[in-house]
Amino acid sequence: MAQKWNWGKSIVAMIVFFMAVWVALVFFAFNQKVDLVAPNYYEKELQYQQEIDKQHNTMALAGKIKITQSESTIAITFPVLETGSAIAGDVTFYRPSDSGRDKSIPILTDSTGTMHIGLKGFTPGFYKVKIQWNTPVQKYFNEESIRIE
Repeated sequence: MAQKWNWGKSIVAMIVFFMAVWVALVFFAFNQKVDLVAPNYYEKELQYQQEIDKQHNTMALAGKIKITQSESTIAITFPVLETGSAIAGDVTFYRPSDSGRDKSIPILTDSTGTMHIGLKGFTPGFYKVKIQWNTPVQKYFNEESIRIE
């Protein structure tokens, strides 16, 4: 003889369904990729005051960094420094939506103080350009947002 469906069985079925949905949500959440700004973000946070000092040094310069984009290149023009000495450092293209697309390039300028970067290999989208450079006398940092087409 077949048993009838009653309220007790309905409640148990709803609880089982509710628990299955929660297990699925937890499984889905744990399998999501989470891109942190940097893998060692805590150590970088402790050094943030140095970044602030570098930004103040950059703001104190007479000229500003200029970033211009053409169809095939990005040109970064550095301000003329009083010391006239060569600069060293790197330019990091940080992609907030996908850390796998980040690029870091050492600074190599021409005689006019301009660095040319080819766009081949860049995925179109939003980037933060973080420029860290130094001279024998001072350290500098600049950050700007650009959209590569």
